Amino acid sequence: MTSSSWAIPILAATLLAAPATAADMSSEKKPEEKAPKPTWTFGLELSPELYAIDNGSHRAGDFNNFYYKVSLSHTFAENFVGGVYFQHSFKINDQIQYYADARLGYKFKLSDSFTLTPGIGAGYTWRDTGVIKGSNNNADIAYYLITLAGDLKVTPKLTWNMFDLRYRNGFDAVWVTPKVATGLTYNFDSYNALFANVGYAWKKLDTNSPPYNALSGDKINIAAGFKRSF
Repeated sequence: MTSSSWAIPILAATLLAAPATAADMSSEKKPEEKAPKPTWTFGLELSPELYAIDNGSHRAGDFNNFYYKVSLSHTFAENFVGGVYFQHSFKINDQIQYYADARLGYKFKLSDSFTLTPGIGAGYTWRDTGVIKGSNNNADIAYYLITLAGDLKVTPKLTWNMFDLRYRNGFDAVWVTPKVATGLTYNFDSYNALFANVGYAWKKLDTNSPPYNALSGDKINIAAGFKRSF
């Protein structure tokens, strides 16, 4: 058989094999693209607060108030995080106090497992505040706050919120209310988490009557809540 005779069957086999090869290549699965990391987080926190010390009218451990707090935060580029917070406190004697503030922080990832987040914020509290301003013992005031949080990732799902520190004071009134808290957060996945924490707060007011004429223990709280990211 001449070389030209061999060429015809070889060419025919090549043409027949080409569509099958293309089909095999097209049927190969493309690598799955990772879903974008969520940047928004909605949170809900519930907590009773108890008096931390005997203060003349109440004993340590007596009920002070129950609150719920809702938040919406956003993680920006370069590890900046900002959020807005609203708290509604139901006090004894049918009293109510509201808080609303906005905060901005920056996450420093100091290691694969530890993150340090300093922040600043400003807000407003109103209704039955207990803030003394002139002759008003329930003044509505604007306030500022400085925060510092340290979080340690224990496992891929469990984070120890080692410390959450807050210094808060009124812009034009004495309302020094620092607080320290610690807790745990369990992330079911990238979108859903449950958390719990305990906190201790102090208070100093513009008064000559003890104990709050100096910085004194104010409230103990035990909180729980959830976060939903999107």
